[in-house]
Amino acid sequence: TLLPDVASAVQRASLSAMELTEDAVEAELEADRRWVLAHAGVAAAVLIGFGVWHCRTMPFKWYFQNAIDTSLFIADVVAISLGMLYTSITWIIEPDAESARVLEYLILAVVAGSLIGAIFTLFVRYRAVLRSRTHDHRVEEERNRFRGEGRDAMMHDAGYLDRMARKSR
Repeated sequence: TLLPDVASAVQRASLSAMELTEDAVEAELEADRRWVLAHAGVAAAVLIGFGVWHCRTMPFKWYFQNAIDTSLFIADVVAISLGMLYTSITWIIEPDAESARVLEYLILAVVAGSLIGAIFTLFVRYRAVLRSRTHDHRVEEERNRFRGEGRDAMMHDAGYLDRMARKSR
């Protein structure tokens, strides 16, 4: 009868050691989870800080460059926030759950949408800047031409002399 008592004591000791090990593993996982969320929070705070600085200083020459940078800051913060939410939810529920899938698609939409939106905006705004620069260049050429040729050339280009010649006939 001594043998079964020893066996049951060994079994109880191994079960309590396993429980301690599981508790230690769970505590370590919880600490890792907190570090992950803390790092993501710090990253979001840094991006928000740089975004505020960027909006105040507008460091780029053209408006569209500043607008693109600001929108990408916002997209980064949203993506990090969704990632934090996804990480929190997958600790509570199964990662294959429907709500986790919805968040995965939202994160994908934010990342892909911000890139596609940035490309489109850069293309459209850059073309507008080129058109305005071309227009400004043409206006400047006309001004220089009129300054160089004098008042008669300017009036002739305006059709004034032609109209005066027709009236005198």
